[in-house]
Amino acid sequence: MRVARTRRVPELAKGEVHAWRFTLRARDHAADAGAVHEDDLARARRFVFERDRARFLSARSVMRELLSAYVGGEPRQHAILYGDHGKPHVDARFGIAFNMSHSGDHGLIAFARGVEVGVDIEEIAAREGMRALVTTVMSPREQAAIRDIPDAAFCVPFLTCWTRKEACLKALGIGLSVEPRTVSVGIRTTRSRVKISAPRPVEVDVTSLFQDERSVGALAVAGAYRRARLLDWAA
Repeated sequence: MRVARTRRVPELAKGEVHAWRFTLRARDHAADAGAVHEDDLARARRFVFERDRARFLSARSVMRELLSAYVGGEPRQHAILYGDHGKPHVDARFGIAFNMSHSGDHGLIAFARGVEVGVDIEEIAAREGMRALVTTVMSPREQAAIRDIPDAAFCVPFLTCWTRKEACLKALGIGLSVEPRTVSVGIRTTRSRVKISAPRPVEVDVTSLFQDERSVGALAVAGAYRRARLLDWAA
C-alpha cells in the first residue's frame, strides 16, 4: 500500500482507524523538547545511548503532534497514562485510543475512536539467532509454516508473524504477560480474526499494513470497525 506523505490530519470517525507511518530523525533536542511533556524528557534521560534518546524524543514528538491534532490543545500539555502492562492512553474524556511502536529509524502509530488498537513495526534486518526464537515465540501451526523457509528468505515472514502477534497483545493491553507461542496469527499478511484465550477468551482483528524494503508493520483492533487507513506523516 503506497500513500502520500502529509501533515494534514483527516477527521477520525468512530469505527475508523488511522495508522501513521513515520521516520525517526535525529533532530535538535531543543526542538523536540518544545513538543514533549516533562515526563517524556525524564524517560529520555534513562537511555544510555544518545542515539536511543534522540529516537525516543523524535517518536514522542510525532505522537504528541498527532494526538493534539485529534483531540486539540498543545502537543506537550497532555499527560500520558499507562495501564498495568505499560499500554499508554490519555484521559477517557477525549474518547480516543492510540498505540505506537518504533524500530530503528521507522515508527508507526494508530489512533481510533470506540475501539482499542495495537501496532508493531520491525526494521527488516537479519538478526543473529532469529531462527532459534521460533520454538519460543511461535505456535505449533506457525512453526510448521515457517520451518522450511530458507535462511535467505526467513527474516520477512518471521517479522510478519511477530509484528502481528505483538500488535494483538498490545491492542488488548496485556503485552508479553501472555506467552507469544500461545497466540497464533500466521505468517500471511491478510486480515484475520485471532482468538486469544488469556486472561479471558477474546477475539482480535489483525492485518499486516505493509512490507517494504525497510520495515514490516501490523495493526490489531479489539472491537468492530469499518476500515483502517494507512498514512505517511511528513516529518
